[in-house]
Amino acid sequence: MLKSMAKAQRLAETAPVYPDDIEPALQDALAVLANIDAHYDGERERLELWTGPDSMKDRLAAQLAEAHRQEREPHVKRLAELHQRLMTETFYRHTLH
Repeated sequence: MLKSMAKAQRLAETAPVYPDDIEPALQDALAVLANIDAHYDGERERLELWTGPDSMKDRLAAQLAEAHRQEREPHVKRLAELHQRLMTETFYRHTLH
């Protein structure tokens, strides 16, 4: 019994503890990116099925890809900021122990 209690305590001490706001913010950012990707996947599929001229399809596909990139960019940056904050706070927490 003492061994399992000691093991449980060691696991609890090494388990990540995140500030309350980081996990929901990460989930939100990932959900937004998933929605953006799903939207553009649908648009690309519609474009592929369109029977218009190839030159126009190519131009529209390039515009669609650029719009997709631009819409994702601020959310990817936010995700990177959250990740950096998470790593910094996790590192700082471990240096205090």
